[in-house]
Amino acid sequence: MRALITGGSDGLGAAIVRALRSKGAALWIIDQTVPQTGADQQFVPCDLAQADAVAALPARLHGAGPFDLVVMCAGINAVGPFETMPPAMIRKVHDINCAAPILLAQGLLARGLIAPGGRVIFIASVSHYTGYPGASTYAGGKDALVAFARALRPALWRDHRIIVQVATPGPMQTAHAARHAPLGSSGRGRACPDRIARRILRSRWRSIIVPGAASQAMALFGRLFPAQATKTMRKLLYERLP
Repeated sequence: MRALITGGSDGLGAAIVRALRSKGAALWIIDQTVPQTGADQQFVPCDLAQADAVAALPARLHGAGPFDLVVMCAGINAVGPFETMPPAMIRKVHDINCAAPILLAQGLLARGLIAPGGRVIFIASVSHYTGYPGASTYAGGKDALVAFARALRPALWRDHRIIVQVATPGPMQTAHAARHAPLGSSGRGRACPDRIARRILRSRWRSIIVPGAASQAMALFGRLFPAQATKTMRKLLYERLP
């Protein structure tokens, strides 16, 4: 298997890399930070906030593909009151979380770099199921990936038998989650990224993957009681921001 992972140097992306390496996959990792070296992986440095750099990636990857699996995992967060958030930060969050995976998917498909019968996974967020006061910019960009995957899915399956999926994990035990956690958060309820990675990779046929019991409970709560779920998230995040 040939696999391409964005954001594969840290967090969930690194966990996905570890899971795929254990299965003997040949790996290409797109990130700004150099991952742990290994004979079975190639590092492709790229600033995914730069549209020109993202547009150039398919040409750089031409000799490596086609890929059997593409995981769009790179992402950043921004927390705080939306009305005071710097516009540059809002743009950067959407450039990396939303525009980059969409543009990269287009480029890979145009060059035939996703193998027929292959699989594309977009990593969104459990925020798809509930309001996320204090992280609205992040939630908006991630939710856009859910809509994009839903629109892209039928044609790619019909024409190429390519599976398009989106995963909606919740908070995990990662440095990224710790940086953006509210004051006083212990992190005890966060999921293990390696466990979440394995669940995502095993869920081959689900259009939307909700990995882990905590994320499934949060998604169910948000669907059944949306107002209460948003109120709870406000107390857990927005009201505890510095």
